[in-house]
Amino acid sequence: MTITETIDSSFTHSNNTYTVTDKKEDYLLKTIRIPKKEAFSYAFLGGMWYSKNKFKLSFDDISLPYPFTTYYTIKILDKTIHDKHCRSAIYVKMPVCIIQLEKTCYLIEFDPVIKLNNQDVFPFIHLIEKTDSYEVSFYLSTTYTIKQKKSAWLGRGKKTTANHDIKPDDSFTFNTTITEYDSWEQAILSQAKKNLKTKHHDSLTNNPKKVFTNAKNALWRSYDHKRGTFIQLPWRKSPGFTFGNSSYSLLSYEAIRLDYFSKWYQDTKDEDLNNWTNKLHDLFLNPALHTIPKKQGKGIIWYNMTTLTQKGLAGYFYMDTGYSGYPGGQATIDFHLLNYLLRKPNEEMKQLVNRSLQYILSTQQDEGSWPMAIKQEGILKFRPEKLQNVTSYGGTAESVRALLKGYTCFNDESMKDAALKGLQFLQDNNPICYNGLRDIGICEPEAFSAVSIINAFLDAYEQTNEETQLSMAKTYATYTLPWIYQWNSSNLAFFYNFHPISYSITPRLSPYETAWVISTYHRLNQHLKKDFWNQLNKELFNHVTSWISETGGLSEGIFPTGLTGFHRLPMEQTFATVELMNSAQTLCTNPITPNKKNEKQSKSKSVQLKKKGKTLLVLKENNPLFTVDASQAKITSINTASLSDIGISFSFYGSNTKRLKRKIKQRLRGNIGKFVIGAGDARYAITGVKGPELSEDIHLDLFKNQIISSELVIQSDNTAQINCRSSIHILTINLSCSIVQQSVIVNMNITIKVNDHDLPTDQQILFPVIGAKPLKTLKNSIYFKGFSLTGDISTLVQTDSFTAINQTLASNWTHAGICKKTYTITIPLPKKQEKIT
Repeated sequence: MTITETIDSSFTHSNNTYTVTDKKEDYLLKTIRIPKKEAFSYAFLGGMWYSKNKFKLSFDDISLPYPFTTYYTIKILDKTIHDKHCRSAIYVKMPVCIIQLEKTCYLIEFDPVIKLNNQDVFPFIHLIEKTDSYEVSFYLSTTYTIKQKKSAWLGRGKKTTANHDIKPDDSFTFNTTITEYDSWEQAILSQAKKNLKTKHHDSLTNNPKKVFTNAKNALWRSYDHKRGTFIQLPWRKSPGFTFGNSSYSLLSYEAIRLDYFSKWYQDTKDEDLNNWTNKLHDLFLNPALHTIPKKQGKGIIWYNMTTLTQKGLAGYFYMDTGYSGYPGGQATIDFHLLNYLLRKPNEEMKQLVNRSLQYILSTQQDEGSWPMAIKQEGILKFRPEKLQNVTSYGGTAESVRALLKGYTCFNDESMKDAALKGLQFLQDNNPICYNGLRDIGICEPEAFSAVSIINAFLDAYEQTNEETQLSMAKTYATYTLPWIYQWNSSNLAFFYNFHPISYSITPRLSPYETAWVISTYHRLNQHLKKDFWNQLNKELFNHVTSWISETGGLSEGIFPTGLTGFHRLPMEQTFATVELMNSAQTLCTNPITPNKKNEKQSKSKSVQLKKKGKTLLVLKENNPLFTVDASQAKITSINTASLSDIGISFSFYGSNTKRLKRKIKQRLRGNIGKFVIGAGDARYAITGVKGPELSEDIHLDLFKNQIISSELVIQSDNTAQINCRSSIHILTINLSCSIVQQSVIVNMNITIKVNDHDLPTDQQILFPVIGAKPLKTLKNSIYFKGFSLTGDISTLVQTDSFTAINQTLASNWTHAGICKKTYTITIPLPKKQEKIT
């Protein structure tokens, strides 16, 4: 018996070109019949559908309750065509169908989108097992149902009917090819390599070091210096945080940051990373962030979420359901804390990790896996499923990693034995991963877990040197390849974005997961040493960096706007930004080092600093060059320039408004109060999650009107420090002055600390604000009459009365953030024969 094909009689067909002869609603493009000559083992549509026991395009086993059903912007709904259940090809990532029989694998490559009358039409797919064959059918439908909404999170979708006017003599192309291989791994690697050749670029389009530096700067938008934590969801286009009234930070990702930052500090000696590391270290010693198991297990459990209280941070299980999503998430914390402790030992933290590992040991299931979640406390249920009866493949891999790492630290054989038992459960030559993500369907095939599994097998290989472990790491890496988009439509550039979700939050691009898989492929290839993985990483990096926000941060989700383009989520995910940094660091050919700063200027006898009350006079041969009034935090005059009364100063508009609302919110802050103040977010169920809308108008509220105390300290012949405090902000300016090539160079290192929480989201922060009009701008410099300003001027604003840099998105202005900026003022000196007046 041979492979056969059938095409609708309403077409004429030649060389993959179809011409319509009759008008109707549904057309059979092609049915491909694979003979049943061997036993069935495994089948999948790339990143869309997977099965080991039935050849049927069914999603009946998936449990997807509200609100997870709302995570989309466009859905093409399934359709019954000629009594056959069909699904749109818009959900496929690598457009292939794999049929793995006992000794033979068939790869069917197909076009996921058809160009018809200048419109993109996605064919529908049907799979069925018959007595003597496996059938794959593709249909062209002129009428089907689309469900759309503007917001990707929550909100209500609207159903519409899509109609395509197809007439006799219309023609289009639709391609399918069938190739026979020994195994699905061979087939997928071959297909991935072929696709890579057609899309290959020789170089990176974005400099990894620059990506790393910009992403690091974006983290200031999330950092709370008073609590030593990174708030998880900063709005992308305004200050403030999504769901910040109830949830604050995610402990799993705080542990990852502690691990990464401590490692990067060793490489870069960047003091910001060191300071963040020390704060995160203290965070995990907070007794309010872990608890004792109340229902099942031994040891301690880290909470998976923090909330802001009147006294500091308190932990809780997400939505107070008690379903931690963990033991897997527990293990993520323990694994990264143990990595950190190798660099900076701490006995107290070490013992906490050991006790948490006892919880992981005590919750392993008989077959070696770990459950998705175990209810420990709380009354509300976030999901209706009994998650303690659901196995998490990603959670199992994370638990394996933590226990293998724990074994090297504590020399506890039970940890090693449990880890190897977990790996035995995961060992599968035809893998399908489930339940690695909290927000998708239960029993929904996914590849999020596969990234953790690859790393788990690599951990084991590096400890045991057993080739089986490396082989399984490669198998799971191959499993991830069909989850990388490998097609584009006319207006949607999907190609080379890794999206590890098959059914629910699809179609979508996933920059976070794409950045994550880059470092995993890089680690795998340290052992495989194949150019394919390096080239693939370049393509993935080129595409993920195309979605970096103007701030340097990254949103975890990019969603289609109909079929015409993409839009980002209205918030950035702090964990996505950090994983972007990790991918950039991975691809750097040279170690990342911090930019050199002119911390020490050479002393110049021709420049003198003189203090007069709270005014700083900068003199050359006793003639004033410029003056700074510390009591106003303002450069009041430059001798060669004409400044208005604004001088060069700072503006914090809207920071100290809505004080009563702030006090009430802060009084309510706590594990119970978070429900009260978080109730306002309930509107998103109707509207969808939307960011605050900022005014386009430019406002001034000069800092000089808010200062309650100030200090001026001359530190040396050419350096001084200004400290100013208001009820909200603490401003420090470190000034250094020198003369270089007949110009006065004034370096201003500016640090602003926000000294409170729950400030308004409609603030506008401008600095420096310059009371003059620019003559020109060039790269990073603005030129005025008599001086220039150099630094980050990417958000320059100009009005009739002043010029300013808009810093509203430069930092966390609502919840105890820190902003650090450096600007240089250059003042040309008159020629020697001219007298300074």
